[in-house]
Amino acid sequence: MAVSEVKSHDELKSLVEKTGRAVLNLLATWAEPCEQMNAVFDVLARTCTSEDVVFLKMNIEASPKMISVLDVESVPTFLLLRFNKGDIVEENRLVGAKPAELTRMTEEFVKSTRMSTEERIKRLLEPSIVLFLKGNRTTPKCKFSRAMLEILDKEDIEFEHVNVLADNDIREGLKKHSNWPTYPQLYSNGNLVGGVDIVRELHETNKLRGELGLTEVNQDDQLRKLINREKVMLFMKGNPQAPQCGFSSRIVNLLDENGIKYGSFDILSDDDVRQGLKKFSNWPTYPQLYSKGELIGGLDIVKELQEMGELKSELG
Repeated sequence: MAVSEVKSHDELKSLVEKTGRAVLNLLATWAEPCEQMNAVFDVLARTCTSEDVVFLKMNIEASPKMISVLDVESVPTFLLLRFNKGDIVEENRLVGAKPAELTRMTEEFVKSTRMSTEERIKRLLEPSIVLFLKGNRTTPKCKFSRAMLEILDKEDIEFEHVNVLADNDIREGLKKHSNWPTYPQLYSNGNLVGGVDIVRELHETNKLRGELGLTEVNQDDQLRKLINREKVMLFMKGNPQAPQCGFSSRIVNLLDENGIKYGSFDILSDDDVRQGLKKFSNWPTYPQLYSKGELIGGLDIVKELQEMGELKSELG
């Protein structure tokens, strides 16, 4: 495990909060005993296999304010710290160059940090919204996890995620914790919302955001965000690799022939977008091409711009 250097109390607090516990080496470059103990400290950090404790160094010459904050009387000083109720708590302290004592204290401290699976699950459930899935956001490893991610993306919901394939203890322990045998699982404020079927039903009945304690999103705001997803956006039937109508196919060819980079959205995949965008832009047919959030038009207008040699300039 690498040793991280900290320079302020806020930085120290942030790092201890992430893991729950830390071993802090307070040193000064001019003190010879610090050099010897640094070598011992680095070995202890390198050989530590626990992910529940972090090893930190602080040069008190660079952070003189911390001398009084941490009550440092001499160097080297080693503090065993834990995070409790929103703040850092000192669990033990060693002053002076005592390699054997530092090794003993650190090994016992690390051993005591090994949390049970249930404790780890409780910590993972701390974010307001967290998704346990197979894989991750960019590479889901099953179709149900992929479907869940698509729903959360459509609802513009921010969430933390945990790959259960990376930790079998969490994968099996969470099933017992919530009495829910399959994945993905979506949680809100530590409580199970459900799997993909329940979340899909909540999404289709416009109740998902409310169930997660979030405010409803205005449809116009959702459409505006979608239109601005790329500098140039094409709303079409199908996708550029497989257009589902002749008009969409032709506009794709025009854009590709002109070397124009663009994002696309398949309006056949989401009827809310398909119907909502017609009203939003007062344009009844597809495809629809947008540039910088503004409607350019459909196939006829794009063809006309192409014939006039103005297509690239119109799209910026």
